[in-house]
Amino acid sequence: MSHRRNLQPVTFSAEEWRAHLAEDQRVRTRLAELERLVADREARRPPPPAWAKANVPKPPEGVRRKPGAKEGHEAHHRPAPSGENADVELTLKLRHCPCGEELDEPFVWTDRWVDKLVPGHVERRHYRVAHYRCRKCRKLSATKLPSRAAPPKSRFCWGTHFLVAGWHALGLTHSKIQMLLDSDYGQKVSLGEVDKMLARAGKLFAPAVEAITTAIREGKEVVVDNTGWRVDGVNHFLWDFIAPEVKAALFVVDRSGGHGVPERVLPGNPEQTVVCDGGTCFNPLKGKKRL
Repeated sequence: MSHRRNLQPVTFSAEEWRAHLAEDQRVRTRLAELERLVADREARRPPPPAWAKANVPKPPEGVRRKPGAKEGHEAHHRPAPSGENADVELTLKLRHCPCGEELDEPFVWTDRWVDKLVPGHVERRHYRVAHYRCRKCRKLSATKLPSRAAPPKSRFCWGTHFLVAGWHALGLTHSKIQMLLDSDYGQKVSLGEVDKMLARAGKLFAPAVEAITTAIREGKEVVVDNTGWRVDGVNHFLWDFIAPEVKAALFVVDRSGGHGVPERVLPGNPEQTVVCDGGTCFNPLKGKKRL
């Protein structure tokens, strides 16, 4: 028995045939018009930005997307840690197999290294200061704490001052520094004490600040600008003095946004050109001014 169907011929009249030809011609014309519109739109499309990735064709099957290292590339490997610098060494052993059988001695050992960061490590040093009385003149004298150990009248060493200054340079506020000292080191400090620690650390860089100020005052051109913001409802201003010629920059935080700050930093140099925004706070400055 054959499963082939009996196909019947299809007949069209002359009018139906002409209608099919007209429809085919209309579709072909519309398709050509759409292709022309797409081509015109692609021609008018702006080029992609420099940061956009180009359209990469899809790789064929069986080809790696990321090829291996290029020829001449030098590999860099992290050196394996050695057992000499280990603070704590622990041994992990098993007594029984998961099936319940008692195990013998291990036939091979492997090493696994874990670095543990321990916060709250505080070293408290006790200095016993000796006091003396002279038998001859009866005057009192005492040993002094080394200047490198800690600032006068401060319970924290210079290292802690530099740690607080580093946090402040990273953008942490006084309250966040206070929270870190309490949570990680168990040291309860006030906001005033944090401010004093930053002031003491800043005084150590006074010679560098003085050198930068001198370079800016002697520069032929200085760019000056300021911006303001509120801290707990009180206005504060940040002043920047930049001397491009000597590659020096000085930033001053002050409560005043008037002419007193630029006059204090730039006492007056007739041969110096001050580049500013033309505000009234720059009018008392001597020398040339340029916007």
